[in-house]
Amino acid sequence: MKILLVLILAFHICPCFAQKNSLEKEAISITGNWYVEWHDYPQLGKVTKAALSISKQILNNRTQWLISGNYFDENSKQRPYSSKNIQVTDRGEIVINHPYYVLGHWGGGSHVQQVRADTVKGHWKYGNQGGLEVWQRSIPEITHIEFISDTSQKFVIGSLGQVELTYSSFWWGPRNDSRGNRPKFKIRFYGKNLWGNQTVSIQKDSGMEFLPGWTYALYENYRSSDRKHSEKMLGIETIIVVWQQAKPGRIKLLLNSIEIPFDFVVKGFPQVEEPARIIFEKKSEEDSWVETENTVISGDVVRIVAEYTKTPADKAKQATLLWKEKKKIVLLHQSTEDAKRFISESMTVSMPEIQEEKAPETMATEEDT
Repeated sequence: MKILLVLILAFHICPCFAQKNSLEKEAISITGNWYVEWHDYPQLGKVTKAALSISKQILNNRTQWLISGNYFDENSKQRPYSSKNIQVTDRGEIVINHPYYVLGHWGGGSHVQQVRADTVKGHWKYGNQGGLEVWQRSIPEITHIEFISDTSQKFVIGSLGQVELTYSSFWWGPRNDSRGNRPKFKIRFYGKNLWGNQTVSIQKDSGMEFLPGWTYALYENYRSSDRKHSEKMLGIETIIVVWQQAKPGRIKLLLNSIEIPFDFVVKGFPQVEEPARIIFEKKSEEDSWVETENTVISGDVVRIVAEYTKTPADKAKQATLLWKEKKKIVLLHQSTEDAKRFISESMTVSMPEIQEEKAPETMATEEDT
């Protein structure tokens, strides 16, 4: 008798970490944030300071260096700083023509050399004036992190955090291809020296990305897109966009080479199972169950068995038996002896019009009940 079977299976080490670049890896690299001191300006014995961020971009295969931040003028008043007049050689020499009012009305000049990964030294000059110039790299320190998703959680750097979201087939699906509409969560980094340019990245195969243009400085009662140096700045905030490829599990986040792992939890995330191996078992004369190799005759007592390579999350499966134009829904329950096997109740084959015939190969799909 022909039987067509379709199974529808319906880090705690210390309270803060500091990023330091080794001389071997970054013998010549000025990108980052720096505390600058101009000695003997505007008079002998006087030290004027600045907090500057240096970055670079490639335009038409040419490197363009950028400086931004703030400095103190001769009256100790803080002023904004922005310039593109900077040249950097392969040997770590840096030549800067400063904008108006920096080191003098028309703007002075600096000729310095990177002597260590975190130290730059040289001289500044304005007319016949000049003096020692020293840069020290600003080393970021993270004390704790806050994840804001369906829940809000703060944790000390070095411990394991958790992000929790709720699954929706539309908002998580491929048709929702706009960043603005995708699932998201916020990350807030708290600590010291988080001003200026900070490098943040996330595991490449995570299916997540940082929302472009969304990195804010955090203060006591507000946030700001201006991330220049400020003693009142508490940290920075950014947003992660979650795409369709993202799956629950352990994800690695990096801030300035500091690795920050967290657990990504998604409520209602669909469980994807490998297809089951579907078999008929027939009751023998010895009252035991024997695999039938898809051959049954009218009057046989049989049951359906679905075997998985991994234990499914649910406790029951649903099978559909198709015979010509008729079908029968059969429920399979998880075996108490083997959680990877699902077994139906026994049933008696009743097909009087055909005495005996081999069934075609079994077809299987999946659906949870």
